[in-house]
Amino acid sequence: MQGKQLILGLLCLSMPALAERPVEPFAADSVPAARYSSYRRVAYYAPVRDGTKLAITVYQPVGAGGGERFPTLLWYHPGHRESMDLASGVIRPTMSATDISFFTGQGYAVAVAEMRGSGASFG
Repeated sequence: MQGKQLILGLLCLSMPALAERPVEPFAADSVPAARYSSYRRVAYYAPVRDGTKLAITVYQPVGAGGGERFPTLLWYHPGHRESMDLASGVIRPTMSATDISFFTGQGYAVAVAEMRGSGASFG
């Protein structure tokens, strides 16, 4: 029991020191400059273990040598991953182009997949 009281006492003594440390807010200037200036869009069906095909669109950074691998952020979306403007034929992603540009600019691939049985996914 004395051991627990000692630990509790030490924690109480350290709390004021923790409270005095300033918390630095997020600063936009702390974000590194983009390493990639553009991205490419690739859409396909990805088979899962049971053979069901999920519709997926991948946005990959462009600008370095071919065959480069990137860490990937997955957005498993319950609806449509993109839509098409019927008048112009322009494809509009569900994720904003600004967000896609930010993440791909930092060297991440962004994969947007539709959940099974939704949008263009089977199953």
